[in-house]
Amino acid sequence: MGPGHAKELLETEPRRIITTVFRVINPTDKRREFIPEVKLAEGWVLITKVFPFELNPNETDSKLVSFLVPQTTLAGKYELTYVIKDRIHPSIRDSYAVYVTVLPANKLHTKLLESPRYVIAGEEYQSSFVVTNKG
Repeated sequence: MGPGHAKELLETEPRRIITTVFRVINPTDKRREFIPEVKLAEGWVLITKVFPFELNPNETDSKLVSFLVPQTTLAGKYELTYVIKDRIHPSIRDSYAVYVTVLPANKLHTKLLESPRYVIAGEEYQSSFVVTNKG
């Protein structure tokens, strides 16, 4: 198993839907039924449903996986793992991981609340702001 036409390292921002492709191969000489499982970072939402599927000997198939990266996801590197197990013999299994880099959402908005109209150089003064992260 491996990435189909997918990159092994994906980049995104929070609040985005990502789709990647996994290529699954049955290298045996028997028809097999596989049960897929997608492991995502905590809080991420799997959009595509995964269902058991069959592959003939040496047959290859591509599986799409779409998921939502929530707005609350912190910037960093996360792992997504696609696992398949043989339905009859679960010990026959394979997995492949891709990494998703969530970029920082730098969309800060600053609003001045209060500040002295005039200041004298060298003297201290205070101003108040509201900073909102619109990312």
